[in-house]
Parts: sequence; structure tokens; C-alpha cells
Amino acid sequence: MLKFLKNTQVRLLFSGSLFTGAFIWMAVTSYDVDEQEIKVFAVFSVLLLLLMVGAGLVLALILFLIRRRRGSDGLLGEIETIERETATKAAEMEQEKSRS
Repeated sequence: MLKFLKNTQVRLLFSGSLFTGAFIWMAVTSYDVDEQEIKVFAVFSVLLLLLMVGAGLVLALILFLIRRRRGSDGLLGEIETIERETATKAAEMEQEKSRS
């Protein structure tokens, strides 16, 4: 029945939620924090989380489009191209020397 608790990530989510709830409960009861302030804090926390997820998605899309447009393998592709060109030039120079 409690197989889902064997997953580390589920346990972390569960314990984090439990401790957050306990922290909020203690803040309300011990320090006389108004419940309205807690509700506003929770709403703004969720909005900030959604904003960060949206920004991450937009930035991931932009990076994907930039990398796709480049069409090369990045710096490693450029290094391989330079090495290939250098090897071709060296082979041509070797052939010219052998002809002479």
C-alpha cells in the first residue's frame, strides 16, 4: 500500500510539504500571524513558481531555436573542421614535394 514512499523524490515532496504545513501552522498559532497574510503568501508563492516555470520554458525554446539554426556541432565541430582543412593542406604540400 505504501509502495509510493519507496521513491526518494516522492518522500522528499511528502516530507517537504509536511514540514511546510507544520511551519505555517506554528507561525499562525505561536506568533499570531493573520491567516489572510498566509493565504496571500501562498498565492504569491504559487504565482512566482509558475512564472519561473514559464520563463524556463521560454528560454529553453529560445536556446533550442538558436542551436538548430547554427547547424554545426558547436566548438567541437569547428575544431574538427579546422583539423580536416589542416590535414588536407598538409597532404597537398606533401604531394607537391614528392612531385618535385
